[in-house]
Amino acid sequence: MTLDLFFLAPLSIIGIICSYTDIRYGKIKNKWLIAGFAWAFLLYIFLFLYALLFDQGGNIAYLGEMALNGIVALIVGYFLWNFGLLAAGDAKLFALYAFLIPHSFYANAYFPVFPSLVLLANVFIPLVIFLTFKALIFGVKTLAGKVGNSGLSAFKINPRELLKKLPGFLRIYVAFVLMMVIIQLARQKASESFENFDQIVSPVFLFLFLFFIYRILFKLISKNKIIGMLIMVAGVASISYLFFTGQVAFLLNILKLALVFMVLIGFTYRILNFYIEKKEVRSMGAGDLKEGMFLGRGELKGELEKKIGPVGRTGLSQEQLKAIKDSLGKDGNKEVMVYKTFALAPFVFIGACFTVIFRDSVVGVVVKLFTLAASMI
Repeated sequence: MTLDLFFLAPLSIIGIICSYTDIRYGKIKNKWLIAGFAWAFLLYIFLFLYALLFDQGGNIAYLGEMALNGIVALIVGYFLWNFGLLAAGDAKLFALYAFLIPHSFYANAYFPVFPSLVLLANVFIPLVIFLTFKALIFGVKTLAGKVGNSGLSAFKINPRELLKKLPGFLRIYVAFVLMMVIIQLARQKASESFENFDQIVSPVFLFLFLFFIYRILFKLISKNKIIGMLIMVAGVASISYLFFTGQVAFLLNILKLALVFMVLIGFTYRILNFYIEKKEVRSMGAGDLKEGMFLGRGELKGELEKKIGPVGRTGLSQEQLKAIKDSLGKDGNKEVMVYKTFALAPFVFIGACFTVIFRDSVVGVVVKLFTLAASMI
């Protein structure tokens, strides 16, 4: 317990500070992240030397598992940042927490190699539910307003537009089928190797995994034709193999699961994107733009878009800001739409606190509460 404080005390201090700066200033300062990683590094070195010199190497394997978990968290954080699912500061903060939460705090939902998958779930599951709930309320209000103004014509569907989108829908669906085949085969192997694996990996974890993969797949399929074609070929090949080898029941289950998850995840992304485009933007003078900001969709058009090029994952650069202001010239007070910053650090910190307190995932705790409630009825 005393040793745990050397991990959890700095986690709490850095978590509170980074949550405050993210809410107040819209950023996580690197100096706190550097301090946290430096503390974790020194603590790991000290515990390694102590175990080697005074404990006959008793806890070295445990420290190695913790270090491996932290390294995997760094890699996962990088991919989440690379595909625009996390800001750089949030990805580093997640990895830091992974290094600072001892494995004993994953006791009720332990994933081999990467126990901090539970931490990731405890951050994103409540976050997605919270944002989707807000987006749904906004969407219902918007739809009610349209119905009030336009009547049933608000629900009018253009068949030609649907036909245009059909090839894209099929590409994504085949990609989902391929993913479901891989996931089901991986689950079968993992269930044979790890006890209670199926109990830990619930459909909610699968939804979270596919939620991340959906955006990555969409980018790969839409931007890289070769990769998109390879995914399509592999998906069709897997469907054909299952059909011609007589695994029709398994194939039908895969097709059903792929459709359900694709619709759920696609709807979630659609409603979240609609909400963000309508509510999470603000107007400001072009002359007040700052480095790191993200312009709203459609703000860059024509020659200006060609001149400044694509905006990177870290927002507008100094060169891009200069190009925008030079292009506008006297029209520097023109109003432009920029995306608001979203403070994710508090959600990451709350997820870490939940993991430490309950030693389980949000899903596991909810299931236990429902089981307890059912037993009392």
